[in-house]
Amino acid sequence: MLERALYLRPAIDHFLRKNQKLSKLALSDEEWDRCELVLAILRPFRTVSTKLQATIRPGIDKVFFYYENLFDQIDKVKIWIDTSINEDNTAPPSKPWLPAVKIAVDAMAAKLSKHYNRTGKSFIYADACILNPMIKMSIFQQESWKTTYGNGDKYRKECRQRFMRDYQHLSEKVPSSPSIGQKRKHAATYGDDDYEKFIQSMQSKITPQNEFDAYLKAGPVLLNSGVQSALNWWAKNKDVYPALSRMARDTLAVPCTGAGVEREFSKSRRVTPWTRNRLNPDTISEIMMYKNYLHRHSGLSLDWDGLPEDIEAQKEAMEENEVPVTWSEDWWNELVG
Repeated sequence: MLERALYLRPAIDHFLRKNQKLSKLALSDEEWDRCELVLAILRPFRTVSTKLQATIRPGIDKVFFYYENLFDQIDKVKIWIDTSINEDNTAPPSKPWLPAVKIAVDAMAAKLSKHYNRTGKSFIYADACILNPMIKMSIFQQESWKTTYGNGDKYRKECRQRFMRDYQHLSEKVPSSPSIGQKRKHAATYGDDDYEKFIQSMQSKITPQNEFDAYLKAGPVLLNSGVQSALNWWAKNKDVYPALSRMARDTLAVPCTGAGVEREFSKSRRVTPWTRNRLNPDTISEIMMYKNYLHRHSGLSLDWDGLPEDIEAQKEAMEENEVPVTWSEDWWNELVG
């Protein structure tokens, strides 16, 4: 609302000046400045909310980063307010509204802290950071984090315990019994099998004991190494970390917010309007699953530059209704000839 109002400010001022009955509703320059200030304060929250509501790609590992970013934004606003207030703790004549803004910003910080503290009640946020190959433990090594929460050793130990308890057995192989030659049976000697066991026992003392330790010992993956996403990296390395990749898949699949679930309820209302109120629940479920399948497997992503006017009109109508503009190649060839 504020973005639209500020964008249309010349038109709004012109309209109100021309209409005497509504002229008393016109905003002063000071009030417009306050609108810009409020918009500047709220814009980072809107940006973060939009990103965290996405459901197509995992984002649970970004929660800590976004929280830290929002706290930094609030701190910047607080510093600006403190430097703008006079030495006697009064607002300057040009900004009499500063005390009210300061109260609002303090309330925002308290509200954000309340939600941030709740992240400690679930292990999913820390595990997601650790299981992102580009982050691992690095987010817990920041000075701001160390000062308040320590070096993250607690999160590492708890994540490791969950791996050992729930996933470690998925990579364990039943050892095969050593084969004994049928031609020459003799007492146990120092043969190849014993030598291999000796090597394994020596390596176990100098190498990590499980996939989790090996994964952390490798260090974070560089961002410019061609890795598109955390799940993409785990898909390519599932043979190296068969059990840990299962844990990563389960962890990173958790959505950041409940927006995706709410969207499904909104879609179901379109499937079952009052004219179709006798649909069987199983039918509704199958329709919803089919719609989701079409959305995920819609095929080729198209470049809309240079399309005929009628196709452009279809494209704009579909984008306004948030319909994915990705179809199969055969359908596209048939459409444009």
